[in-house]
Amino acid sequence: MTIFYMNDIYSLSQKEYEIKNISIDMKASQIFSEFLKRNGLHPLFGNPGTTEIPMLSYVDDYMLTLHDSISVAMADAYAQYTGRPSIVNLHSLPGISNSMAFIISAMKNNSPVIVTAGQQDRRHLYYDPLLSGDQISLVSNYVKYAYEVRRPEEIPLAMKRAYEISMTPPFGPTFISFPMDVMDEEADPIWSSVKAHPVVSIGDDEIREIMDRVNSAERAAIVFGSEIDMYGAMEEARKFAHALNVPVYVEPWAQSSSYYKDDLYVQDLPSAFSAMNRILKPYDLIIFVGSDIFVYPYTGEDPSFMDRSIFISTRSGHYIGETYVSDPKSFLSMAVKYAKKKKKFVPDVLNEKLVYEDIIATIHGHLKGYTVVDEAVTASGSVRKFFADGPKTYYTSRGGPLGWGDAATVSVAIANRKTVGIIGDGAFMYTPQSLWTAFRYHIPAKFIVLRNNGYNILRSYSRTFGYGVENRDFLRFNFSIEKTAEGFGAEVRNYSDERDLEWISNGDVPKVLVLDVDNEIPDLF
Repeated sequence: MTIFYMNDIYSLSQKEYEIKNISIDMKASQIFSEFLKRNGLHPLFGNPGTTEIPMLSYVDDYMLTLHDSISVAMADAYAQYTGRPSIVNLHSLPGISNSMAFIISAMKNNSPVIVTAGQQDRRHLYYDPLLSGDQISLVSNYVKYAYEVRRPEEIPLAMKRAYEISMTPPFGPTFISFPMDVMDEEADPIWSSVKAHPVVSIGDDEIREIMDRVNSAERAAIVFGSEIDMYGAMEEARKFAHALNVPVYVEPWAQSSSYYKDDLYVQDLPSAFSAMNRILKPYDLIIFVGSDIFVYPYTGEDPSFMDRSIFISTRSGHYIGETYVSDPKSFLSMAVKYAKKKKKFVPDVLNEKLVYEDIIATIHGHLKGYTVVDEAVTASGSVRKFFADGPKTYYTSRGGPLGWGDAATVSVAIANRKTVGIIGDGAFMYTPQSLWTAFRYHIPAKFIVLRNNGYNILRSYSRTFGYGVENRDFLRFNFSIEKTAEGFGAEVRNYSDERDLEWISNGDVPKVLVLDVDNEIPDLF
């Protein structure tokens, strides 16, 4: 066995390893850490336990969260913002179980998150020891790849596979389990370069076929979606829309910004087929680019536009209409060459049921240039209206579980110090421990918490559909956000006037501004 000091090992590039044909036995935990360093997988978000201690022996960029699930939500948003894979470390079966809601969200958000977890020592798994269990079966339905490491030398290959699969369109989470005993073993690792191939495109003949249909349509419309921002195609989207001169819509409940709000933009589509049908009725062809159909309330209607829709997306398999698998940047950059300008059509706008619109407009006036993380839920339409305008300006989750926004605000603020989370009070109280991570690591995450003392989206649903529980006590609450936030290290104020918006925009420490809003039941459905 040839012995090198660690500094000597890290100073050798992969090419130098191959040229010198050096055989180096490394501890499995060293191999794991080396892979992270080589491939820019930092920080490692997580909350470890005894089963993870062996694998973390050489990791030096670990960002601790106070609940397992927070680390997954942080990694999800961080991957979305940076456009590259992020990495998570969970505590064996309990940590995975705690985090399933946000693993599912990462899948729904198409976020390239590599989830890792420790596993009990294999030498006594027969006895079902504490913390052990079938991790692969638990996560397999919600990740693109799941594997439990068997030998230390295969760690780089398993991690390479997880990395590359997470970044193969459609993006999504992957999972690797590390048994404790494997991480204490030594081996000569099998290194291989890691490559991401996020581009997927269709041929020129198919693009011409699509554009012939678009150009021959009497009245066409475009629906852009979250993949526009995901693949850095905002400029291509604008050029394509203006080359055709057709109305532009944005997919329902877009998880990120999808289009500049210029003169062709009409509105975001609502998440009900009845409303979508009315909006899209004037068009004989709708081209969905990087977008999806997100449906929430049942309204008794199926989509009436399925036979006049074309979908261009990496996410295929469940769309109505005709689907072509391509990333939007590749498609738009090629299709614009064949676009023929149409006579401008100005459609009617379906009135949106926006909540707290004036308040959000005021916030936006003071925080222009900020990236917003939205979990205001009741007021999300207003937040999207003002903040989702251009690349990397707006993020939310399409997964459903509350608490994503707190964690996401903190992790996006690592990459962009001008980040604010606009969060409802109910959602904020799911993962307020995220503030501690911001305080601990000096992350200047800013929060504006809209306090209406209730789950008003549920109250609206109950009233609209006649369930009669809108005033029941389980949909109303009152708690001290101020004391909670202060307890985790944040600076806190209650909103009194617009000077408080200047306060929250200044400084490099986590801050929370609590803004009391009315508790009237909104008309959302």
